[in-house]
Amino acid sequence: MIILLLGLFIFNYWIYKTLLAPAVFQSILWLVYFALLQLNIDVYYVRVEKVDFLILLQSIGFSLGSIICFLCSKKSSINEFVPINTSIKDLVYGNVILSYPFFLSILFVAFILFVKTSGSLSIANLADIRQNLADDDGKNYGIFGLIQFMLSIYLLLYYITKKQFKKRMAFFSILFFYFTSLLGAKAAFLFFFSALLYSLIWLNRISKAKVVYSLLVIVLIFLGITLLRTGSSDTSFLIDVLLIYSITSLPGLAMVSHGTNHFFGYQTFRVFYIWLNKIGFSFPISPVLLQYTYTPLPTNVYSYIKPYYSDFGISGVFWLPLILGFGTCYIYIRAKKGFFGSFILNALLFFPLIMQFFDDQYFRWVSNWIYFSLFILLFTKLDFHVNRRSNSYLQPEH
Repeated sequence: MIILLLGLFIFNYWIYKTLLAPAVFQSILWLVYFALLQLNIDVYYVRVEKVDFLILLQSIGFSLGSIICFLCSKKSSINEFVPINTSIKDLVYGNVILSYPFFLSILFVAFILFVKTSGSLSIANLADIRQNLADDDGKNYGIFGLIQFMLSIYLLLYYITKKQFKKRMAFFSILFFYFTSLLGAKAAFLFFFSALLYSLIWLNRISKAKVVYSLLVIVLIFLGITLLRTGSSDTSFLIDVLLIYSITSLPGLAMVSHGTNHFFGYQTFRVFYIWLNKIGFSFPISPVLLQYTYTPLPTNVYSYIKPYYSDFGISGVFWLPLILGFGTCYIYIRAKKGFFGSFILNALLFFPLIMQFFDDQYFRWVSNWIYFSLFILLFTKLDFHVNRRSNSYLQPEH
């Protein structure tokens, strides 16, 4: 199994020549995952042979989808790197600065709504705040999560295109990180930092040492939020927490019963059924928060293949990652061609890639990806400077 996963990684790297390619990074992530799982398999009730086939199958599917996209593209699309045009970066930077009052107002309104919903703006009360946000299948979190994601993209656009340090953006950043802390969602921090780190590496604006330091800071943030969410000063459980959030997903998946679902794509296409219900249908909707199983470690996360496996069995574990591999490779190739919008979207897609061990952030995030794409399109295609020439409102993409 290790040999097969290693071979898949080597093959992908031979094609793309960089770890930044989604297929390359995905294959090495699952190689490391499987190695860590083997080293700690005695912790779990389930044997590794019950899950290793799922790991291999989804890895092959994702890589094959990427290879198909590669074969359908011109060779120059892979081997050549086109820098982002300076004019489009200037346009985005100008739009970010001009829209600052608008997004600052959104942030202040978010704080007001948050205190009305949770009753507190103190991180010390994070355990109670999280319990409130988790009520009603996490619906209370929804609007605040979407606001945080949109503000993340706004701030990301500034850090990528900034020409000089601005104190007002530093002020905005402080408020943004405090708001994100109040949500108590480790994924919210990861969404921003993973895209930012990926972008800075892509643009050669960060050293390898700073990458390592950044990863350590992210881990410390995760552990700190975990302690605040439990409301306890006892750190003895942190080793179990690291296991739960790293390698417990597939042992947990192997222990979940997989009966026939209500109907086609009940879990995978949850968002589409929500849309259909809004126009008059009445499909039952799968819950966001899954039930816990014990491996013996408690977990309610089962990796991104859980809905595919539950809905479509073994075939879903292969075909849906293949579709995802094709799509992410397509965005990556456009980013290499110098398209700024695709560059940002490619960086944002790094988040669901590293969240594959945790949950599906692809199909179940369809609405969010549409919002994100429209947001990026707005900032890269429209010129907010009203005093420019009338023919400058639409800009070339690269």
